[in-house]
Amino acid sequence: MFEHSDIKETKSIGWFWLKVGLGVVVVLAAIQFYRVNRPEPVTAPSDTPVAAQYSEGEIVNGNVAIEPGEFRFFRINLNHRATLRGNFKISAKSPWIECLILDEANFEKWKANGEFTFLVKTNPVPVGRVHRDLGAGIYILVFDNRSSKEKPAALEALFALK
Repeated sequence: MFEHSDIKETKSIGWFWLKVGLGVVVVLAAIQFYRVNRPEPVTAPSDTPVAAQYSEGEIVNGNVAIEPGEFRFFRINLNHRATLRGNFKISAKSPWIECLILDEANFEKWKANGEFTFLVKTNPVPVGRVHRDLGAGIYILVFDNRSSKEKPAALEALFALK
């Protein structure tokens, strides 16, 4: 007479839906956890163009040491017209140096000891002052001690763009 009970079947259906509901909640929680903690995609450095670094303010301010037969240079990248003003002074009885301002192409020619055109060039001097208007472009400020094969040059320099 009571071989098949409706009460027992109702209890087993309730547990079934409770288990399904808990399973759905666990799956949704796992998806949310993955979505929030997903690592950011890695992009190759060459994919993103790098913004140009333009020069402004001080280019050189302080002591500059130059080994014998060597030179030191400072790159100037301008996107507008500017005035480069500066001065330098040799410390103690160091060898005299040349100061040059060249565009990028002529700097490469100068390094290779080829014929070049300069914007500013001093003779080897113990003290120098430079004042030059520059248009947009890439320029190189050079302190040259290649004429001295024995003594390093030590100078104090202050060059800035206005």
